[in-house]
Amino acid sequence: ATCLPSVCGSRLLESTMLLLCRCDQADWTACDFAPPQPSSAQPVDTSAERAHAATGDLDFDAPGPTSWQVSMRRPPGLPDVGLGVHLDLADAKHAWIASIGSGVVADYSKSVGDRLALRQHDVITAVNGDGGPMDLLVEHLQTAQVLNLQVQRPRRWSVTIPEGEAPLGVKVIYVATGKTLLVTDILEGRVATFNRTSSTDEEIRLGDRVVSVDGKQALEGPQVLIEALAGAGRKEVELLRVE
Repeated sequence: ATCLPSVCGSRLLESTMLLLCRCDQADWTACDFAPPQPSSAQPVDTSAERAHAATGDLDFDAPGPTSWQVSMRRPPGLPDVGLGVHLDLADAKHAWIASIGSGVVADYSKSVGDRLALRQHDVITAVNGDGGPMDLLVEHLQTAQVLNLQVQRPRRWSVTIPEGEAPLGVKVIYVATGKTLLVTDILEGRVATFNRTSSTDEEIRLGDRVVSVDGKQALEGPQVLIEALAGAGRKEVELLRVE
């Protein structure tokens, strides 16, 4: 994705060398991203109370598959019924589920139980047999009565970035309704040093998603993660990756 500083407000946080490009929904086209999720999806809070209100008493920590197919249908005669999700399309490749509210997706999840329920941060990689481009996936999600989704659960792992005076040296982007930061570039700095001394299973790569920093999650928006990454102290970073 190409970020236009004049549109997205790109700025350099000198304390961490973290390039922040915030792209609000109105700026998707100018930022060379795909369109946002269906407008019928309702904004939702991702607190535990709201999540249970939408999906019942599902155990979202229950083990489940890493890749599987999901079939769901909008109610007959109601093609405009919302899916009830916010999607993060920042990488212009996959549709990451940022949050789930009341709607078709929550109803499906309650019907299949813990193991196959769709969860926050699950990734939709194809819709009705189409794996892209992104605008085609979004069109299917907006209009199709029957939805056959290929879903992947990203790998989750944690790393510790040592403290130091050097900047972190990563560039990230995020979207206003997202719950993660997308790593788009790694420069010289503490992250690059960490990568040189860590195993391949731990290293941070382009396309990885930062989901929490020092235990802080983006429940109120990704700016929480930006603030947590600032400064020279040690950082406990949790990441996600589609493999």
